[in-house]
Amino acid sequence: VDSLPCVIPQVKALQSRLDNILIYQQDVSSALSTLPNLTTSGEGIKLLKDLLERGESLNVDISQITELRNAINQIVWVRESEDLLSNGHDLHFDTLRNMYKKGSTLPHSQAVDNVLQRVKTLISLSQEWEQKIKSALKEKPPHPIVYYESMLSKSHDIPVIIPLVETVTETIQLAKQWTAQAQHVQVTDKDPHYDTLKELLSSSRPLPVRLDHLPQIESRYSAAKAWVDRAGRTFLKKNSPCSLLEVLLPRTSVTCCLTHPSKGKKKQDSEYSIIPTPLTSLKGDRLKEMEYIHEMERVEKTHIQSLRKTNIDKQQDGDSKPGSSPVVYCLCRKPESGYMLQCEVCNEWYHAHCLHIPKSKLSQESDVSKDMRFICGACLRTRRPRLDA
Repeated sequence: VDSLPCVIPQVKALQSRLDNILIYQQDVSSALSTLPNLTTSGEGIKLLKDLLERGESLNVDISQITELRNAINQIVWVRESEDLLSNGHDLHFDTLRNMYKKGSTLPHSQAVDNVLQRVKTLISLSQEWEQKIKSALKEKPPHPIVYYESMLSKSHDIPVIIPLVETVTETIQLAKQWTAQAQHVQVTDKDPHYDTLKELLSSSRPLPVRLDHLPQIESRYSAAKAWVDRAGRTFLKKNSPCSLLEVLLPRTSVTCCLTHPSKGKKKQDSEYSIIPTPLTSLKGDRLKEMEYIHEMERVEKTHIQSLRKTNIDKQQDGDSKPGSSPVVYCLCRKPESGYMLQCEVCNEWYHAHCLHIPKSKLSQESDVSKDMRFICGACLRTRRPRLDA
């Protein structure tokens, strides 16, 4: 510019701007040379931000501005990471992993590398513990509760919240709750409810923990289930619309069917109707269940006694009034004819052919017919097992 044969008025302003840029570059170089000290200094981040703002106001493309931005990002990440690592609270594993991922994108510096190494060490320890817990949960036979509690106490030395540790903690709590329920059933309830045992077994299956009371619960449930299966095969007809409980419960009302089953139609479960009961609403209260069953038994006994008296009176009235309408019996509700059998319980008479009994067994000379003690299909329910046994 000095060699030009003219005078340019803007030269002084341009020279002043150039001097400002050189001074700025020197200030930036000086600040960046003390970057390790700025990382731990509270004033460091403020100084760098002021320099960055100063450089952007120059409206000139200066390479040190990019270095300033990188330095600011490094200081912010290092300080945030150190605060998280030293605040005394456990870090979640995902937070630690995101911290390492962000730090890996920053330019290398002594402070960044030191923090990255600490974070990497914690991640490695967390992954080792996660693998240990995962292997322990898969091992067969499963470990007891105390084994997992020991693992948890050791894992607390690592200031990291491992997802599987949270899972094991919840599992231990559920296992302890299950054990308390099983102990209550074993100690306080001599005859636990069938559904209670079933629910205990069902809730134990997802728990990868050895439960000390599980064999006893399984044994009692298996015995109860075997009894239910045998009772079902004995007292339930194939494709019966009734449940086993309905069949075994005493009847609160008995009503004899007035029509004989027509040919070709499927036979009903029994000759007496079953009235549904609210017993299922009392589940879990064994005393009330037994009281209700005993009351049903008393009602059933009263009905049977009434039915016996009705049948006896009916027969006596027919014998004492020859000219009256014929007395009807059996399922078919027809008068006496042919070989008849009397129920030992309700005293109702039945035609042998309506009961489909072979004629060979009904011969007068047959020993079988002499010794036969007949109980009709409805009264056969009185031979059911007691539900309070």
